Amino acid sequence: MSEPRDEQEPDWGLLPHDPEAFFDLDEGFDLRTLKRSYNRLLRRYKPEKFPDEFQRIRAAYEDLSDALRYNVPSQRQQRRSDETPPAETASPADSAAQHEEVPPNDAHADALPPESPEVDRPAEAQPQPQRARPEVEINPLAAATTAPEQTYEHLRSRANKSAEDYVYLALLSDVVHQREAVAGEGFADWIFTGLKRFKHDWGLTQLLREYLDESHSLDELAKLLQKSVAVLPP
Repeated sequence: MSEPRDEQEPDWGLLPHDPEAFFDLDEGFDLRTLKRSYNRLLRRYKPEKFPDEFQRIRAAYEDLSDALRYNVPSQRQQRRSDETPPAETASPADSAAQHEEVPPNDAHADALPPESPEVDRPAEAQPQPQRARPEVEINPLAAATTAPEQTYEHLRSRANKSAEDYVYLALLSDVVHQREAVAGEGFADWIFTGLKRFKHDWGLTQLLREYLDESHSLDELAKLLQKSVAVLPP
């Protein structure tokens, strides 16, 4: 019997040259599909237990995410472009023949006054639209293997947290508080706090769904379901 899809070992040989195949993405995938595959692997390869694997997964995710966000060709599309033979260019002789002037067939052409020679004027330089450069962002999870406590405190102290910040805080809380739990700062606590602000965020919802699928006591599961009903949209 074959392993379930979520339990199969990913093909690490596909990185870094084919991240689309590594994440098992179909042609024309979107950011939501990419995040689904990324979160599935992230829950399995946590940074504190698998630092090397995590770094490779994160790097592949960022490459594909940037390609979607800034509308640039992915590595798969670049390979196809490289394999496409270049278009044939006209030879110099053909180009000269196309630009050869044809004398006018007009009996009165000699009677016309000579045209004043045109003076070549340099064309005004048109401003070229500048392509927006991607903002350089500091990835909090990239520092998790070297300074998880400092990274956690940095995110925790942010006044305006994003939905992704709450995902990072939930994952880092397993590292920072693995010896002693802190009330209100556990894995599920950060997910619920994030969902109160970002009810429709797919990443937080997916983490909560995977967390509920784990083994819990009946009392704990009942509390989790009650909190989920309170924060999730109907």
